[in-house]
Amino acid sequence: MASKYLSKNYDIIRLQEIMAACHFDGECIIHSSPYKNKRNGYAIVSWRGSLIRAHRLIYQQMVGEIPAGKFVCHICDNRGCVNIKHLFLGTQKENMRDAVLKGRMAKQQKTHCPKGHPYAGENLYIDKNGARNCKRCKSEKRKAYHRENYIPKRQDRARKLLEGE
Repeated sequence: MASKYLSKNYDIIRLQEIMAACHFDGECIIHSSPYKNKRNGYAIVSWRGSLIRAHRLIYQQMVGEIPAGKFVCHICDNRGCVNIKHLFLGTQKENMRDAVLKGRMAKQQKTHCPKGHPYAGENLYIDKNGARNCKRCKSEKRKAYHRENYIPKRQDRARKLLEGE
């Protein structure tokens, strides 16, 4: 007997069940999954015996396979949305760039470093990975490292020269 997961009819019925569990929120189609990941907000559905994110399943069924190294990203930034018009393929880097441009990165909300210096103007340093850093803290850290590692060695050499060792 063939597995029920290989039946095209089963897939159609299951997709109808998945879409029946959706509701509209503006232009978004939100899946009300009982398996919704509470930590990150993605809707999870059961498909052919395993759990998969709902937006990925809808993209696969409506558009086609997702190539290796690609992510199904949301234009609307709503992780529960399964509206095919709101989904696009992108790389991890493209997805992160999109998040930064839209101000969705948690650290972007911070206006000051842990020591209270502002992340703004001349004090703002953006590293090669796009992370914001405090120039003042970076300078203080570099000076402390120098004091601990280079000045004592230089003093030891000077002392040895003066003592004639």
